[in-house]
Amino acid sequence: MITTLEKPLEVKEEKKEPECRKKPRIRKKVGYKGTTTHRILANLTSPPIIAIPAFAALSFEIASPGRAMPTFIACILFQTLIPVAYLFWAFAKHAISDIHLYHREERTSILFVFTLNYLLGTFVLMKMNSPQLLTALMCSSAVIIFAILLINTSYKISIHAVGLTGLLTGIFFAFGPKAFFLESFVPLVGILRVRNNAHIMSQIVVGAILGHGLTYFVLKLWL
Repeated sequence: MITTLEKPLEVKEEKKEPECRKKPRIRKKVGYKGTTTHRILANLTSPPIIAIPAFAALSFEIASPGRAMPTFIACILFQTLIPVAYLFWAFAKHAISDIHLYHREERTSILFVFTLNYLLGTFVLMKMNSPQLLTALMCSSAVIIFAILLINTSYKISIHAVGLTGLLTGIFFAFGPKAFFLESFVPLVGILRVRNNAHIMSQIVVGAILGHGLTYFVLKLWL
């Protein structure tokens, strides 16, 4: 009698993914609302960008012909290139959800680094024997950013407004009343920031007062 041995059925077990696997970090949604045009304007009116024409005008107006370009390059290095590079690095590392720092709680470490950056820029301009106004304006940037850092613990102030009015104050020192028409850009930038849902109008006004006031104070002490 021949018997056949039946092979036991193989039961394939489904592989379960470990529950402890980390989920990819999702960027937080910001309060920004606006068209692509609004976004472009927000970028163009950010302090690191408007610093380029401002320091170009100042460098070539008050620096000697042979030192204007090196001074301008040093100013843009610390006012534009380093801040922008650090913002994009922080954004890539998910340390911030937007390069315009819409969330107040994300600003602290960025502002601290910016303060050190502007202090280093002040030291470099002093070593280069750059015009006093430009050195003082770089120092005022450090003072302003540190003030924003302190205020930021309880109140969100407009960095756009502070940066714009600070630079305008330096321009007014160099060019006098003939440059006062540039002040008209302040309310325009303020309206843009409000329309983008980035700030309320009181935050724009406080920022403008702080930018003009602290920059004027530092320049008067330095010059």
